[in-house]
Amino acid sequence: MDCNGFLERFSEFHDGEATDAGAFEQHIAECPCCRRYADAVQRSLALLRAVPGVAVGEDFRPRLQHRIYHIQEDLARRRRGASFTRLGVAFAATILVAIAVWGPELVRETPEVALPPIVVSAPPSQRAAAPSGTVRYRSIRLVEPGLDGDDLWTTRALYEYSALSQR
Repeated sequence: MDCNGFLERFSEFHDGEATDAGAFEQHIAECPCCRRYADAVQRSLALLRAVPGVAVGEDFRPRLQHRIYHIQEDLARRRRGASFTRLGVAFAATILVAIAVWGPELVRETPEVALPPIVVSAPPSQRAAAPSGTVRYRSIRLVEPGLDGDDLWTTRALYEYSALSQR
């Protein structure tokens, strides 16, 4: 028998229920650690048996039950309060995250864009060469020098006079 087996089945041996008591006694004779353990258990039991019995009053059991009831009520109340506290903390954390994410959007002012006016000298006319559904504005005169009606449809004019330039 090894020490682990001895410790696992020591209660059986001590209570007299072990079928192989000889193996236990042989191991106790050979192993000083297990012998010390068995001696400690024997002395502890002897001390426990030597303690006189405790006499309790008639009202001990009802008082004990009453005290246990109040302890259980306090624990239940704390658990209920803790759940509301956790809920409150989670709600507050959600509000703080929302403020952190959307806060800058709420205080950002929309910039005012001042575009120069476009001066038109005549109504637009359709060109025969343009595909159907496309209107070419040949008679538009822009205030800025250097742009004529054809330049309006080039990349330069569309970029400078549209929201594309702000991207």
